[in-house]
Amino acid sequence: TNDFMPHIPDNDELSISKRIIKICDTLKNTLGDCTIYVISLFPVNLSNEPIIYRDWLIGKTNEKVQRVNLHLSKLCGERNYSYINAFSSLQDKNGQLDISFTLDGTHLNIEGYKILLNLLSKFF
Repeated sequence: TNDFMPHIPDNDELSISKRIIKICDTLKNTLGDCTIYVISLFPVNLSNEPIIYRDWLIGKTNEKVQRVNLHLSKLCGERNYSYINAFSSLQDKNGQLDISFTLDGTHLNIEGYKILLNLLSKFF
């Protein structure tokens, strides 16, 4: 989600998605016969909770994150990459990063990583 920051060129959702996929394409071309897994972007928490660090959230919304994830899912399908939707597992009832899973509204804490590990363990 750092690519949403205003000072990053080409910070629209499609460009961000294509950059992620370009990294995957490079890995696939370099490694050859391998499985590529792409994990969705995580939600952010834009609430007024005291732990939220506003500077990390500049330019970020969950709507933008979801649009990137939609593009990623489509691009993964076109390339036969495995797409893993972590967004849904980390969001609260309001569609934000669950406050109990974050250090600052953007980054996961140990509880968030436990959720992620549980999700990823289904793929390996």
